[in-house]
Amino acid sequence: MEEMAGRPRLSWGQRILIVALGVLIAAVQAMIVQAYHNLSGTIRSLDTATEVLTDLHDAHRETFRLALTVDRFQLPDGLDEMELRRGLLDRQLEATFRASDDPGLREDLAGIRGQLAAFDADFARLRTRPTTARLDQARPGLQRRTEEIEALLKSTYGQGETQFLGAIQQTLYARRSFQRLLIGTSGLTLIVVLVLALSLRRWVNRAFARAYAKVVAEVDERKLAEQALRESEQRFRALVHQASDVFTVIDRDGQIRYQSPAVESVLGYPADKLVGTGMDALIHPDDHQGFRELLGKSLARPSASVVGELRMRLHADARLSRRFEMTITNLLGNPTVGGLVLNYRDITERALYQEQLTQQAFQDSLTGLPNRARLLEQLSFALQQRGSSVGLLFLDLDGFKQVNDTFGHDAGDELLRQVARRFSGCLRPSDTLARLGGDEFVVLLPSAGNDDAAAVARRLEACLIEPFVLADGTVTIGASIGVALSPAGQFTPEQLVREADSAMYRAKVAARAAAR
Repeated sequence: MEEMAGRPRLSWGQRILIVALGVLIAAVQAMIVQAYHNLSGTIRSLDTATEVLTDLHDAHRETFRLALTVDRFQLPDGLDEMELRRGLLDRQLEATFRASDDPGLREDLAGIRGQLAAFDADFARLRTRPTTARLDQARPGLQRRTEEIEALLKSTYGQGETQFLGAIQQTLYARRSFQRLLIGTSGLTLIVVLVLALSLRRWVNRAFARAYAKVVAEVDERKLAEQALRESEQRFRALVHQASDVFTVIDRDGQIRYQSPAVESVLGYPADKLVGTGMDALIHPDDHQGFRELLGKSLARPSASVVGELRMRLHADARLSRRFEMTITNLLGNPTVGGLVLNYRDITERALYQEQLTQQAFQDSLTGLPNRARLLEQLSFALQQRGSSVGLLFLDLDGFKQVNDTFGHDAGDELLRQVARRFSGCLRPSDTLARLGGDEFVVLLPSAGNDDAAAVARRLEACLIEPFVLADGTVTIGASIGVALSPAGQFTPEQLVREADSAMYRAKVAARAAAR
């Protein structure tokens, strides 16, 4: 509170001047932006007016040419020329109508097009009976229509010129008004800046006097802060000694410079015996490289933390180890610490639980084979490989239901386990055997063609020839096998599984038909 009370503050007048200055600057910027916006709109308006005047001029020229054509019109060749001139005039009027957004001009253009429609009606009657007599009779009417169109175009063109000149005059007036407003606002801004600068100069002088007094007070405060820091260090050391996590401080070479006592309860090592030794003595040999990589990442990121998982050996038996989550914070640049701070906690139970969850998600609990989720994952990867064909065998055990009905489900489960072991022994190391459920198995054959798939299918059928010995007796079963092949990228995993399933069903039906 004393620090806040001694801190120099701006007066209300200075604050008002700063706010006014900000408002004026914002107003000038807004005016400039608005000026550019208005300029853009003016340019568009002038462009539109210029385009309309040009189109009206061209329409007037086409009207004049149409009038000449009417005067010199002769049968029969003049019909096509007359229709051509009329079409050019209509197209020019359409272009003028699209370019203009003025309601009055559009109304005039609509009247002109109405006269042109009357001209079309007279010309259509002449075209139905193109005779010299009809021509002499129709020519005065056509000439009158073209004269009326020409008169309307002249009137419309004069209105367009008047509007164009009015727009230019209005733009010039708006520009002069904006310039006066901008000059006035800029002058007012300069006045506010000058007044604020003089006020702030006096404020700085007073602030300097207060700051000098504050420096004197901070000397005493620093002494109190140093005393508080020593007490804080003592509390921190007590907390570290009682913490369940292990703290270690090492140098950049991995030598232990400080070891918290918690290491004795976690790993069994006396803390004082570890100081001066290397961290490699605590870490499992297979994870030495991983620790070095984690250490390298930390050295490359001063003041940052990196996290990794490592196995650490127990003091009672170096052959035993537990999994730890280790966080390394690079405080080599901190003169108080001057090392790398390692914080690690035992996560063995959590890691084992996660591995069990992963195994349950991707492994068949009865046979230990990959389940449908794992199969689709590996099948998706195989289908993404370019330039290779993927084979899939879908197997359904024949006679399995009779075993279940005769000997019970326990015997059926034992039979499935034995079948899984036999099938696994008949496959190549690169092949994948999975159980989808019930008595259905699938074999994934990466980089396999028709001959490879047929050979594997024959080996699997041969694996079932020898009877299976169960607790309650001996049984013999067979298998219906469906084969599906797909060049990489042509099928999704689900589609390929359905293709193999359909092929297995067809094979089963064919086998039953042959048995009859």
